[in-house]
Amino acid sequence: MRSTFICFLLGACAACGTMDVTPPPMTSEPKPTAKTSGPKIDKELQRFVDEFMLDCQARRTDCAKKLGRISSIAVTAIPDDNPNDNELIIGLCHDRFFTHRIEINKEIMNKPDMYLRVLIYHEIGHCAYGLDHEKEPDRIMSPMMPGLLTLLQHWNEMVTDYFATIQEKHGD
Repeated sequence: MRSTFICFLLGACAACGTMDVTPPPMTSEPKPTAKTSGPKIDKELQRFVDEFMLDCQARRTDCAKKLGRISSIAVTAIPDDNPNDNELIIGLCHDRFFTHRIEINKEIMNKPDMYLRVLIYHEIGHCAYGLDHEKEPDRIMSPMMPGLLTLLQHWNEMVTDYFATIQEKHGD
């Protein structure tokens, strides 16, 4: 049965002219390799990661290697483990040995872009750089999301402080 199927498949390919048995020409150019470094990023989040990389470049910080530690940045459903506390978990960094992945709660995807930007920077801070939460409010690494007006008015200062913390910790 298996040999009959293979013969049929070969015959069908030969009949429609799609089977090419000539070897490809030899070239001295190396074959392109598949991208193996860097996280797999959900398309809804890609532009925020791109903005993070632009901020890295603007501050002459090489973030690619650290970002390469993260396997994925994905939008997922994050269950509310305590519905009585009126707090929603909007992002998580799973940091297990050599596996680092970021989950963004799908419940925040309808919020203003500024919230998503802060959340991506925050979770990259945890997963790629091992940054802890800061006690001061209105910081990217604060455990509570700053208000939208604060974010809009102080974003540049917040990013400068964020990258200063990264540079202090890692020398990047």
